[in-house]
Amino acid sequence: MRAFLTFIRVAAIFTGILVFLAHMSLIWLIVRNRWRRIRWSNRLLSYYTRFGLWALRVKVNAIGVENLKGLNGGLYVGNHLTYMDVLVICPFIHGCFVTSHEIKETPLLGQICQMAGCLFVERRNKLNIHNEISEIREALLFGLNVAIFPEATSTNGEQILRFRRPLFVAAIDAGHPVIPFCINYRRVGGETIS
Repeated sequence: MRAFLTFIRVAAIFTGILVFLAHMSLIWLIVRNRWRRIRWSNRLLSYYTRFGLWALRVKVNAIGVENLKGLNGGLYVGNHLTYMDVLVICPFIHGCFVTSHEIKETPLLGQICQMAGCLFVERRNKLNIHNEISEIREALLFGLNVAIFPEATSTNGEQILRFRRPLFVAAIDAGHPVIPFCINYRRVGGETIS
């Protein structure tokens, strides 16, 4: 019975991903303005991630999100522990995520990220950083929330790595707030973790 329920959950997740991509394809066909398209993609992503959390049986206890209602054009900055972080954050921050070109080049995951309205930075080559900062500033000025993980990698959370500071310039140039957040997983697979 347990194997059957796991199969149903996995099937629901893959079906959800396919329906998400279909919805996003329609948005990309209909909405021509890039930033409006990303805004619609971000809103839909928020609903689909709620479904994903439900299907994966992930319970989220969000503290302080009531203070974020109606805030648009903020640069959200937080720690990055797992790929699950985006699912956990999306229902509360309707915004686009900044990720690397390596993710963009990953089959299927790259297409999902593009359709979801992610912004991409090239960590292997710093020559394009001014264009990337400009793109994030433009998103903020359009009123989009943008989420970054300034450590530029996921960690186990035991220590803080050096922050990649250049992307903060986008919020400074736009005159928009920087909003910190912290992700902390309490239980994984029913086991308490520290």
